[in-house]
Amino acid sequence: EEKKDENGYYTGSDGKKYAFVKTPRNYYRFSNGEEIKAFRSYYFKVEPIKWKVLEEDNDELLLFSKLLLDTHIFDNNSNDYSLSNIRIWLNNDFYNKAFIDNEKSLITSKTIDTEKNVYEPYGYKVISESLIDKIFILSKDDITNKSYGFNNNNDKCKKVTDYAKANGAWESGESLNGWYWLRNPWSYDDVAGIGGDGCIYKGYVD
Repeated sequence: EEKKDENGYYTGSDGKKYAFVKTPRNYYRFSNGEEIKAFRSYYFKVEPIKWKVLEEDNDELLLFSKLLLDTHIFDNNSNDYSLSNIRIWLNNDFYNKAFIDNEKSLITSKTIDTEKNVYEPYGYKVISESLIDKIFILSKDDITNKSYGFNNNNDKCKKVTDYAKANGAWESGESLNGWYWLRNPWSYDDVAGIGGDGCIYKGYVD
């Protein structure tokens, strides 16, 4: 169909939903080996998200996507997760597109600990902060928590979906793993993230 639905998806002749992407400059390949052409139009079938269970507490599960689903800046200029663009996107755009109503009713709010930089006359200091969200990215403490199954760097690595690569997501030329954000500030204008080798690095917020 030519008309998009409320989530921006198109319905194909098979009755399935498809996401449209106009690629930026890109030099990667899809998972089938096909080169991703720059400034080309592609359609991707909308499929269920595959989850890894990090923690089970009574009847509640903490879930972490097995793949890198999309690409998004942390923020335009701030490494404060509480005010970040990616936090707003996760709990609005992503939340509303990724889950149908009966799934949303099962997602509970969770109190998460994060950090922020507070500027002082002779520099800045890092202070702790608590937030309450339904959807969130992990922290440095989370990603090094062995009880979550992160026993080594390989456990932290994630592959990038073809949809995310078409949107411009980064992929390592060696491991074919992607980069993903953590919610901790690194310095005054950087944020921590996981690189293609599973190590923690810093990245500019934008």
